[in-house]
Amino acid sequence: GKITDIQFQNIEEGLVFDIEVEVEPEFELKKYKGLKVEKEVVEITDEMVDDALQHLREQFATVKEVEEAREGHILYFDAQELDESHLPILGHKYENLQLELGSGKFDREIENQLVGIKKDERRVVRTEIPADPANPESAPKTTLLEVHARKIEERELPELNDEFVKNLDDEKLETLEQLRERMKENLRLDMERRMEQEFTNRLIDELLKENPFDVPPSMIENYLNDMIEDIKRQSPEKEIQEENLRNEYRATAIHHIRWYFLKKKLQEAEGIQVSEEEALALIDQTPNLDEKSKEQLKKSSRYLQNLKEDLLENKIIKLLKEHAEVIDIYPQPPKVEK
Repeated sequence: GKITDIQFQNIEEGLVFDIEVEVEPEFELKKYKGLKVEKEVVEITDEMVDDALQHLREQFATVKEVEEAREGHILYFDAQELDESHLPILGHKYENLQLELGSGKFDREIENQLVGIKKDERRVVRTEIPADPANPESAPKTTLLEVHARKIEERELPELNDEFVKNLDDEKLETLEQLRERMKENLRLDMERRMEQEFTNRLIDELLKENPFDVPPSMIENYLNDMIEDIKRQSPEKEIQEENLRNEYRATAIHHIRWYFLKKKLQEAEGIQVSEEEALALIDQTPNLDEKSKEQLKKSSRYLQNLKEDLLENKIIKLLKEHAEVIDIYPQPPKVEK
């Protein structure tokens, strides 16, 4: 509340004041069934499985130091930017960098010039920055870097065969084909989880769009205040720009608050309830949790309340999904370069 007027003349007449309080917004629930929402159809390709297998090989790669860098080697280096006279530019020294030569992830032009560099060698490389086509006054620029090679490593990847699979120490896997199927299934499950979460987010966004209403400014400020206090608690040594954070997360705050009110409205409209027994049963079904920990959670009123809120949200989202008009979106085939 906010006190707007105080009157206190004497004890006999007493203290009189006016106070303003904001109330929850009143609005009519308009549309929540038949929401049109896009959902990606999960398709796992052989290329995706190959990429996953390649990442697995890289995890088991053996590394050894070499004296001269070639494509595929990992180069650890420091870099100093130079001016046109090859003098160091103050404040433009970069330390503890690394790149894989030939990967193109750093700068293809620079990577090509570093092939053949030896450990402890210093080499000046240059890269051309073209003029900005949107700015007629801009001109091409040449950047000079003095690279100091600290260390060079070569990775040897294991051969992808049945022997590699047997060394993974998984009793259920013996052949490369079994590993491919496992990777394919893991990719499918992971992508389905991500696509389902994206679908849920779109569903909530569509619900908010179909049911517009304003939220009290004080709730927005309280949300932002709590968020900033959390950040300060988590990183007390870090200086934060509060005003920038408020501007950055204001839309998120409004989104969460409107979703909060819509959940309450949907709960009333559909008579959705969550019992204490449901929350307790969920704790009992929690895997990798011993009986002592389960009993402690059951005695925590705050934990039970949060759990009931989660269960309520899940029921509401399930209701929205059951009545949604889902539009399947299939992955686009990769473009073939001519």
